[in-house]
Amino acid sequence: MPDVIGILFLARGDADEDDINYCFDPLSIYFEEVECKDPAALQNVRGISPTSRVFFSSRVLMLPFIEVRQAKQEDHDDLADVFNNQSETVTEAYGEYFLAELIAAQNSDNKALVAQVKDKAVGLMGLTNEVDTSLLHQCFELDQYDCLLKPDFMDAIRKRREYLVWKAEVDAEQKRIEFLKQMKQETLRVNKVAQRIVLQEYMIERAEDIYKEIEEWTGDEEKIKGLTREIVDG
Repeated sequence: MPDVIGILFLARGDADEDDINYCFDPLSIYFEEVECKDPAALQNVRGISPTSRVFFSSRVLMLPFIEVRQAKQEDHDDLADVFNNQSETVTEAYGEYFLAELIAAQNSDNKALVAQVKDKAVGLMGLTNEVDTSLLHQCFELDQYDCLLKPDFMDAIRKRREYLVWKAEVDAEQKRIEFLKQMKQETLRVNKVAQRIVLQEYMIERAEDIYKEIEEWTGDEEKIKGLTREIVDG
């Protein structure tokens, strides 16, 4: 759109007049007919009827030239109409004279710019270098804008964030391995205790037989000499 100067509309002379009126009438207030300097020249234009007409619509009719300047107190009434026509929420939230206060509060850190069309203010932009970035981070997703930080600084933050995520994963995996190791040791310990309990119960149940067999072995020296590991395990 910045490169568009205007729009030309060709009303072909050989076209049906009703069709032209149906298509062109809704837009006709934005077009002016261009005077033909040499009607005879159309006689030599191939594919164009000599009775054709050309209409032109200037960009200014649709998008008037806008002047941007610093806001003044005199702009208040024009800007109030613009804001109130859009929504009354701003006025209800900040008060009836918030525009006047915004304009009056301009200094080296805060500026207010006005868009003006034909001596009438039609838009306002407030600029400041006192930005509460922490509040913006809470309200909006700013990661794609480097969180409003300098790119180099944000790259360092992202690398640090990636390292912390990696470190957390490594620590979590290490804790998991340690937990499994402790579980294995505890299981072995419990198994040993269980085996001892079973062994004790077995020996208590067969105490008389065990004592009798021990006495048989201890009372016969020849039999003890022939005692082997296989016999004990059996």
